[in-house]
Amino acid sequence: MSKGTKRRFTREYKEEALRLWEANSGRTKETGEQLGIAPAYLPKWRRELQRDAWSGAAASSSGGQPVAGSEAAEITRLRRENERLRMERDILKKAAIIFGEARK
Repeated sequence: MSKGTKRRFTREYKEEALRLWEANSGRTKETGEQLGIAPAYLPKWRRELQRDAWSGAAASSSGGQPVAGSEAAEITRLRRENERLRMERDILKKAAIIFGEARK
């Protein structure tokens, strides 16, 4: 890409990037390297998408309540923890299979 060309990212791309970031336990630098983007984009995109979600929820007529900043942070933390626990569970399942085969 030539110097001076501004890259544009779709909302879907940003959402996927943030999911990957959460799966990487919030490791900004590693996620940025994987995606080929500046790591500073990730927190910026999260704020941007949260702000959009907040505006959309406040403007919607369905009565949905917007999520406050501290609640959004808690949700993010819990999602990261859930992902970590899923990975640990999968590792333990694989270990049980391997050790079960070794006993035979």
